Amino acid sequence: MANSLNSSYFYGMDTVYNWGNRSYFTFFSEFNRPWNGIGVIEALIYIVIFLISVVANILIIIRVLRVRQLKTVTNCFIANLAMADLLFSSGCPFIAVVRITGTWVLGGFFCHIIIYLEFVCMFAVIWTMTVISIERFFCIVKPNCCRISLTMAIVIVILIWVIAFAGFLPMATFFNIYAFPFGNDTIQICTLVWPSNTTVQVSIVFVSCLVLVGFIVPLALMTHNYYRVFRTFWISRQTIIKKECSSSQPTVNMAVQPAASTLRSHSSKLVSHNMKVRSLRSLRVIRILVLLVLLFFLMWLPIFIAFIVIQYDGAYEYHQMHSWMLITSSYFAFANTCVNPFVYVFINERFRITINFCRKTSKEQPKADEIASFSASELLGSASFQQTYRGLV
Repeated sequence: MANSLNSSYFYGMDTVYNWGNRSYFTFFSEFNRPWNGIGVIEALIYIVIFLISVVANILIIIRVLRVRQLKTVTNCFIANLAMADLLFSSGCPFIAVVRITGTWVLGGFFCHIIIYLEFVCMFAVIWTMTVISIERFFCIVKPNCCRISLTMAIVIVILIWVIAFAGFLPMATFFNIYAFPFGNDTIQICTLVWPSNTTVQVSIVFVSCLVLVGFIVPLALMTHNYYRVFRTFWISRQTIIKKECSSSQPTVNMAVQPAASTLRSHSSKLVSHNMKVRSLRSLRVIRILVLLVLLFFLMWLPIFIAFIVIQYDGAYEYHQMHSWMLITSSYFAFANTCVNPFVYVFINERFRITINFCRKTSKEQPKADEIASFSASELLGSASFQQTYRGLV
């Protein structure tokens, strides 16, 4: 026999892991809702996110596979990001079904596999974005330190997936279906119950590692890497501006003073124009680099907060966490699969085939004017992709 605590918790006896009487969080299921139409609206949001993600990410994958010129290190990571985004968003239709029915109707196998794959793909998405920032860091800031080859990039991608599949095996093991009587009906939920251990609380260890490895470390790395990319870019720009200002004042003798005045006037206008163009491009680079870090922070923070709250809320007598809070936070994470294609590929306005800086074979440090001439798309490494993407639209 079990009692409901709120629309997202049941209370009952655990005989599997010997917890005794305990609470069970419903995760994606929710019962006794004031209006059944809420579930339909939630499901529609999931479907819209899913459709946008599928279209955008499939276009990227197809293009990378079909065009030989796109088989570069950065585009290898971008293609993997698109694949991870696509797989991650594929869970949306299943969750949509559960939101409409209010009970888990997908069976035991899907209870194990869907949640497991969602965590695996989430890890792959986050760490692929992190690796892209690392690759940009070495390409722009430390070109002589470590050059990532295409073979190495493929190995890194495989390693990300292997770690993800191995690290989240507990999700496939400990997510199970539990049935609870509710009125004249029986509600099934797919919920997480960890083994009881008086020495170590496995759930706290797992959630702590999840938040650290899945959010805090990637956020710190992305912030550091893109800050250093911007700093290198900005210093190079300042060097070029100083050179232009010093070269805009030619030394002439008094006999040709009228001509010199005209020359200085034209030179000053040219320098002013160049500085204005550089300022606009600099602002664009700043916006995009800040956008990458800010979007990661804003779109993934809610779901990790939800994981933490679920962990600690179950230990209290009065439960404040509700399934709709988890669902709302998941919207941001799933929406990231729609945003990534635009952030990493589509938003840049300039299209160039090569990134000369990244392809330099010389061991010399690149000159300031080479870095300063990069557009935002080149600093992000997606210029070659955009050059050919136009053929799709």
